[in-house]
Order: sequence, then C-alpha cells, then structure tokens
Amino acid sequence: FGPVGPAGPAGPVGPQGAIGPSGGEVWTTYVPLPLGPVTASTLTPSSNITVTRIQAQAQLVPSGCSTNAVIQITDGTSAGTRDLSLSSAANDSGVLSLNYKAGTPLKIGVLPPVGCKVSPASVNIVVQYQGR
Repeated sequence: FGPVGPAGPAGPVGPQGAIGPSGGEVWTTYVPLPLGPVTASTLTPSSNITVTRIQAQAQLVPSGCSTNAVIQITDGTSAGTRDLSLSSAANDSGVLSLNYKAGTPLKIGVLPPVGCKVSPASVNIVVQYQGR
C-alpha cells in the first residue's frame, strides 16, 4: 500500500434543519385543584410548533358533575383554542395538529367543574408538541 493522498473538496452544504430535536417534546403542568377559571401555565415557544396531543390524568376522579372541569390550551384566538373535558381518571384529546407561531404565548387554563359530588383533584397535564 502507498501513502494516503490529499483530502478532496468538501461537498455542498445541506438545507437547514428544524430547531431543536426532531422528535416530540412535552410541556407539563400540575393542577392540585381545578378551582379556576385560572391560567395554570404559560409557554412561549422560541420556534414554530405543532401541538399533537393533550392528556390529563386526575388522581381523584370526578363524579356526579353537571358540568365537567375543562383543561384548555389557547393562544388567545378561537382557532388556537382546544378544550379537554376532565370526565375520568385518564383524559386524552387524541391526535391533534394545532400550529402555533414562535413568540406567541400559549396558556393552559382550567375551567372549574359544576355540581360535582366529587371534584377532580391532583391533575397532571401533558401537552405533546413538535418543532416545525
């Protein structure tokens, strides 16, 4: 074998990828008692994001409510607002595709239940999202 030759020229630079990880991210919030209406948490993303799911787990399960408590994610517009009713221990929005712009404050709000024999309590909320 002979000596190694000089390195060749560098190839072209590829396109810029999305900011942050390519997989999903989570935004978590804990609500001890949904006695709202109250803003439980705020997130201002530094890049554009797509919310893909909202889940809420209540450690104390609601029962006998005439109106269930509601977890709400919003950017302050009707198009950017989604509700998740707290009607059981495990509550899931299913697959979503909600687009939000960088720098727009997003809020997780809680609307209180009405007429419950047992109100939900100790609620863990997870919002799944991806950069875009």
